[in-house]
Amino acid sequence: MKELGYYFKGYLKETIFGPLFKLLEASFELMVPLIIAKIVDIAIPHKDKSQLYMLMGLLFLLAVVGVIVSISAQYFSSKAAVGYTKQLTADLYAKVMRLSKEDRDELTTSSLVTRLTSDTYQIQTGINQFLRLFLRAPLIVFGAILMAFTISRQMTLYFLGMVVILFVVVFTMSRLLNPLYAKIRLATDSIVTKTREQMQGMRVIRAFGQMKREEAEFKALNSHYTHLQIRAGYWSSLVTPMTYFVVNATLVLVIWQGNHLIADNRLSQGLLVALINYLLQILTELLKMTMLVTSLNQSFISAGRISQVFAKP
Repeated sequence: MKELGYYFKGYLKETIFGPLFKLLEASFELMVPLIIAKIVDIAIPHKDKSQLYMLMGLLFLLAVVGVIVSISAQYFSSKAAVGYTKQLTADLYAKVMRLSKEDRDELTTSSLVTRLTSDTYQIQTGINQFLRLFLRAPLIVFGAILMAFTISRQMTLYFLGMVVILFVVVFTMSRLLNPLYAKIRLATDSIVTKTREQMQGMRVIRAFGQMKREEAEFKALNSHYTHLQIRAGYWSSLVTPMTYFVVNATLVLVIWQGNHLIADNRLSQGLLVALINYLLQILTELLKMTMLVTSLNQSFISAGRISQVFAKP
């Protein structure tokens, strides 16, 4: 599938700027908990209104700049994804038109239509999400861990344990879902093929009284497709509750341990609030990462199917 990388040509600038602006947005978000910690530990206890207004103004400034940066990232990522897919679809269509009859019969017309429409759209979605989230999520996760380490080394162990467990969960679910998504693509091709055959041969089917047989065949294909979708939905639905369970368990440990550290004057209330904010940031990004991995798996499968077409002589 290396040959598919060619279609980024002409959109290299957008491919770089999209993730770059997302990195800037993530950097601004990592600063917010520390500013809130200063408000809780310094501005409010000392009733320093000037400092409180200054810190609140800084938060507002970060929010405004973050919105601008985020919109810019969305624009460049979308432009790169749409431009890539436009060039890919044009060449794929030209390749399909040049295929020999034997190759078209091997791949089937219905499958070629699916690859030209559904698979290219899945690749577009995957590229868009990759450029917007793939670099941002790791930066937030590891950046939050690093910031937590500067606040409390003891607390960082809870963060590291949580991230390791969640990465194992995501990796395991990815391994389980990949084969299912590949089977779903094949089942989609089968349904489209059967529907096309029935629509084209409707008069013959009616003439020979084969309606019940065709309905039974379609029902069997549809039932198989439904079964695969339910299995995939079942496994993917487990990721979110498992993630929330692990993060909330870690949150309880952080609050419990933080209470002892505050009592021993080894941690301030504001820094504990910052730690909780970093923990929630990790939760948000890992949930996004889970959805991203699922989308990228499907895009990878679609890219493989399109590469099969280009591989034909």
